Amino acid sequence: MKILIVFLFFYQVILAQKSEAAANIGLVDSVQVEGTKDESFMVYFPKKYTQSKSVGVVFIFDPGGNGVDGIMPFVSAAENYNFLLVCSNNSKNGPLNLNNEIAFRLFDFVFKKYNIDKKRLVVAGFSGGARLAGNLALNTGIFNGVVACGASFQLLDIFVPQINDFLYVGLIGKNDMNYQEMIKNVNWLDKKRIKNQIFISDKGHVWPDESEILRAFDWLEIEFQKKGFTEKNNEIVNRIYQKNKIIADAFFEENNLLLALHEYERLDAEFGSINSKDDFTEKINEIKKSKDFSKMKKVMNEVEIFEENLIKECEIKFYQDLNNLKVKNDLKFWINLNKELNEKENKINQDIQILQMTNRISSALEVMISVAAQDFKNNGQQQKYDFCRSLLKILKD
Repeated sequence: MKILIVFLFFYQVILAQKSEAAANIGLVDSVQVEGTKDESFMVYFPKKYTQSKSVGVVFIFDPGGNGVDGIMPFVSAAENYNFLLVCSNNSKNGPLNLNNEIAFRLFDFVFKKYNIDKKRLVVAGFSGGARLAGNLALNTGIFNGVVACGASFQLLDIFVPQINDFLYVGLIGKNDMNYQEMIKNVNWLDKKRIKNQIFISDKGHVWPDESEILRAFDWLEIEFQKKGFTEKNNEIVNRIYQKNKIIADAFFEENNLLLALHEYERLDAEFGSINSKDDFTEKINEIKKSKDFSKMKKVMNEVEIFEENLIKECEIKFYQDLNNLKVKNDLKFWINLNKELNEKENKINQDIQILQMTNRISSALEVMISVAAQDFKNNGQQQKYDFCRSLLKILKD
């Protein structure tokens, strides 16, 4: 009980700090959506905002329906590029149809209430909110940009005819359970000829911080300038170039060659005309010829195959066990799996890519089993719920 009281106290302190920060930076909470009884959103007004001049808007979807959590990472981007931020307090992980209805009512109201620049419409989200954002971009055709954090599209979205002309930015951490999904998503976007970019950090399954979100909007700004959605501004382009070159050089100096190559190739493609392309070509070739890079790439490919196969094996085993609960389950598979992951994680001088993989696998399995457990609990399926709890205990040991 004491632990719970302490937890609640600190949780209240955190909420109070967020509320205080919100009050100081132009945030307005619980704006009622006209025509609804209990639907609202949080809105952030950038300092340059004025109702007499149209402004770009970012519609943000947080998986927990928390306006503060959704808006705070976007504040720097809003100030740098004059975006109104709107985050629903009602849309959260759940049925797609319900969330679409909430989103459409939100869009209609915001377009009526504020002076919106229709050439700078961005939809964004994290986790389930990112899947919703992608779905809305594909099915409405009104958005110019998507910022997807920690997840890509709904599974059914891959069958949607690609008639949309939007820009897509993915942000993902190497410890995020959806990392491999987001990497593969780049190939799918390329095949569908959707202009895209991905920014990779070392984080897990959490909202990116402000600096990471700002990098996404830096990229959108350059593309918006190319499309004529915003005025050409060489000063802004040069600032973005210099910032990204510093990041690429830092990765290279740290011998983080996979990310260094990703950044240098992006610099070469997007900013080559600003500086001599030979500078990037030389650095790119140097990385590709190095023994360290070859080793890292080999491990990367091995990790991708191992991770995909193991996750599939675990999913099959999980549902097989659920269907055979009348027979006493042998939990050796799960005990051995947990032992194997722990050994990889605790091995001295283990390759960082292996460590990141074990984090992703553990997180993915815990989420899969936890979601199933909650469904079984809600539906009164006590035996299946108890089995899920047993597995979670094994995996957390």
